[in-house]
Amino acid sequence: MDSSTLAGLKKMPVDIFDNVYVGDVKPHALILCVDVRGFSNFLCSHDEKAVFSLITSFTSNFLPV
Repeated sequence: MDSSTLAGLKKMPVDIFDNVYVGDVKPHALILCVDVRGFSNFLCSHDEKAVFSLITSFTSNFLPV
């Protein structure tokens, strides 16, 4: 992950775990935990498919090209 992406993530409600999350080790993994408490109205008022699509679109921006 480049420094500008990391700087952007630090401004968002995202926790970053490098390889280890809750005791589970995943080599070469970057685990992002998004705090969705502020988005609860959006999540509750939209179809599950739309919410999943939004999350997929958001997280795909972090994958290397």
